[in-house]
Amino acid sequence: ADRPIAFVDWRGDSLRMRSLLSCLFSLTLPAALHAGEVRAWGAFAEPRFPFLESTLDARDAPGLPLPDNLIVRGLILFCGEDTYACYDTDLLRLALVWKGDFLHYRSMAPHTYTHQGEKNQGGQQWLNRPLGEAICATGLHPGGSLPPFRAHDPRPPGPDPREPGRGPVPPSMGVWHGVRITGDRARVEYSLHGVRIAESVRGVPRARAFLRILRIAPAPEPLRIALARLPAAEPVRSTASSLELTGSGASWHFRLHSTAATLSLDASGVVLLSLPSSEAPRTVRVMVSRDASPAHPVPAPHSDRSGRYWPETVLTTGIPSKGDGGYRVDTLTLPEPNPWRRQVRTSAIEFLPDGRAALCTFDGDIWILSGIDENLRSLRWRRFASGLHEPQSLHYLDGRLHLYTRNGLTRLHDLDGNGEADWYETLSNRFTQTAETREFASDSVVARDGSFLLAKPGQQSHHQGRDNGSILRITPDGRSERLATGFRQPFLGYHPQRDLLLASDQQGHWVPTTPIHHVREGRFHGFRPSSEVVPPAQAPTEPLCWIPHHVVQSASGLVWVDSDRLGPLSRRFLCLDYHGSRLMLLHLDSPDAPVQAAVSQCPLPLDLPLLKGAVRPRDGWLYLTGFRIWGSGATPWSGLRRLRHAGGPVDFPILVRTVRDGILLGFDRPLDRHIASDPASYHVGRWNYRRSSAYGSGRYRLDGEPGSEGVPLGGIALSRDQRTVWIRIPDMKPVMQMEVLYRLRDKRGCPLAGSAHATVHALRDWDPSRHGFLPEAVLAARRAEERIDADTTAEVVSIERGHHLYRTMGCMACHSLDGTTAGRSGPSLKGIYNTLRPLADGRARLADADYIRDSLLHPQRNILEAYADADIGMPSYQGILTPSGIDSLIALIRSAGSE
Repeated sequence: ADRPIAFVDWRGDSLRMRSLLSCLFSLTLPAALHAGEVRAWGAFAEPRFPFLESTLDARDAPGLPLPDNLIVRGLILFCGEDTYACYDTDLLRLALVWKGDFLHYRSMAPHTYTHQGEKNQGGQQWLNRPLGEAICATGLHPGGSLPPFRAHDPRPPGPDPREPGRGPVPPSMGVWHGVRITGDRARVEYSLHGVRIAESVRGVPRARAFLRILRIAPAPEPLRIALARLPAAEPVRSTASSLELTGSGASWHFRLHSTAATLSLDASGVVLLSLPSSEAPRTVRVMVSRDASPAHPVPAPHSDRSGRYWPETVLTTGIPSKGDGGYRVDTLTLPEPNPWRRQVRTSAIEFLPDGRAALCTFDGDIWILSGIDENLRSLRWRRFASGLHEPQSLHYLDGRLHLYTRNGLTRLHDLDGNGEADWYETLSNRFTQTAETREFASDSVVARDGSFLLAKPGQQSHHQGRDNGSILRITPDGRSERLATGFRQPFLGYHPQRDLLLASDQQGHWVPTTPIHHVREGRFHGFRPSSEVVPPAQAPTEPLCWIPHHVVQSASGLVWVDSDRLGPLSRRFLCLDYHGSRLMLLHLDSPDAPVQAAVSQCPLPLDLPLLKGAVRPRDGWLYLTGFRIWGSGATPWSGLRRLRHAGGPVDFPILVRTVRDGILLGFDRPLDRHIASDPASYHVGRWNYRRSSAYGSGRYRLDGEPGSEGVPLGGIALSRDQRTVWIRIPDMKPVMQMEVLYRLRDKRGCPLAGSAHATVHALRDWDPSRHGFLPEAVLAARRAEERIDADTTAEVVSIERGHHLYRTMGCMACHSLDGTTAGRSGPSLKGIYNTLRPLADGRARLADADYIRDSLLHPQRNILEAYADADIGMPSYQGILTPSGIDSLIALIRSAGSE
């Protein structure tokens, strides 16, 4: 039965009792401590749990260094008696066994577990390393083969032959099946040339020794299994069942407790276990010792315990929102503290058919959450699995949870029905993984044909890998296919009915700012790693949309809101902003074959480092989660939020679309007709970016000069229901970035201010009548454009014309005439004429007519000291304003001091 932590059973071993005492002690800590940076976490690897997946750098293992012993996809068994064994799940080898201290935690998850907010290093040097003394090790070669055995890596190299992360051996040579928990220990299962092997390792008390137990299915051909690689050792004694070696001041003893195999040392220094063919299954035991062979080799006791590793239920109470507005954000409180002193850094969420939620953590745990209702008064958390390698995606398929981790795709089974996973089945690892700390298992989705689509980050500081920076398709039979390339840190979004795959990415080298991509087969999307040795063979496919870096600095998950209960967000794509804790509404120009897109911000109180989101089918609401490792402005380290629509209006555009002659902005309520029809309520700017090896990009005008440019507006038209605005732009052109700033009010007088950003690849035709625009409104907008054109080219110079240009050319959006600067990105124009203006380059200029003219035509020459670090620069009006128009603006600014 479930037992809340207030009623834990105190019976059990001392280690468990210490853990529970620590938990109860933490319950007395002030709440502020749990929300802060200092917490008394337990060990990253739980002492009682029998395995841990991890990359392991054993190249300098104490006592037995091998220069090629880097285990990219490692599985570490806790063997008892302070003994640990690490398997290489790609090469199917027992790569290292050591005794004593455990690990020096340097890899991403364990290092940041206790060093929250401290940025971990990239590359392949900052990795977990063994601390104890090695008993035996193998090199970068298969763990077994048909005879003759060859101590070399049989996997084909990638673009850089120095990269050891080459994925698994060919299926014909072997397959890694997974790890199974039996009692208080774990055993690994794999196949060599079609022969299934189940293996466990047990430590030996008071000796640098271990027992390797192999249960081998019938084998039609002989097999060779590598026990150790000792290149400097020479045999002292050798029999078919016993082998003693010495070298470099050390000795090793190998002894068989079976007559079904023999021992030998080959010319490359590999100790081999030779198994003849057999029609019957057999069990082979090998004792390996670093010292003299133990006189009484009694392995550590093995328990056939039944029951759970984590029997307690952690109870929390959520916090429903009582705020106003169109959306409510509820807090589902995480299970902290808990009896195991586990940090809960949630990285993804999935819902089960019965309404419960499954959440994975970056630290390798799976939690099951029940009790989700409208009030959130009794949330019940149970642990289901642990030991996984930095999981960040999970899916529920065919009655099982599936996870994407650095070790591959894993399917979890609860074979004994006790509520905890006991068979961690490797569904597929048929793709490569390097030891690069930035090659996260960042995201995956399930396609409608049953394939898994995986996002593989592309940052590589040391070697260029084969699959880095790719979107992969893992077919239902486990094969890996490359779908698209050229990504830096991609996250995915998928529309199953339309089979539409989108990907976000992040600014970096060759990525000028945040993109949203439409992923299609065979496309290259632009990112190139610093370790590149093979340049791309094709030009990049441009994204659907670019988003300025100051708007979204770190895009993460893309969520298809498959629900009708989320108001204007229903049946839409949302882009999550990890850094800014924002939701961005994605506006595709076509639901089936989008060419371009726009985004607008949903201003909601989401103080959370957003990574992933999922709609709960039972209530149709959106649940959002994530954790802060670094680079996020969110306050909490992790959290779980629920977004529900409360029925009221929303304060953001629900339609943003670029068309042949302008931009459409649509809202969910009628607008104030007078303000919405005034061109001064809008400012439109545009610019391009440049891809280069530099980090990010500046802004460039359409003529290639640095800077952005303001876009002259034609007329403004308002739809019949007063909810949609057509901003007519006579000079509409394809451009990488278009920005619309608006300051409006609804019909009740409530302010609506914000921005939208779009990319224009094509000038697409549209039908005004389908968006509710009457013919007379369209005609009026065109006539307004004609009046503006006539006035702009007129020769008259006047303050009145200066006012007109100030309102229609976008000046009003950034500069006031009354001395105020709130909500504006530039200084007020009031009283500046003939004053001394301090500039960012140390000069000072008098704000006379020449200065104002120069600032309008060449704004980058006259950046004010107070605006040196501003994100938004002033556009040049070269070629946009006539000389008489510039003189009219000068006249207006000259008069502003007396207004």
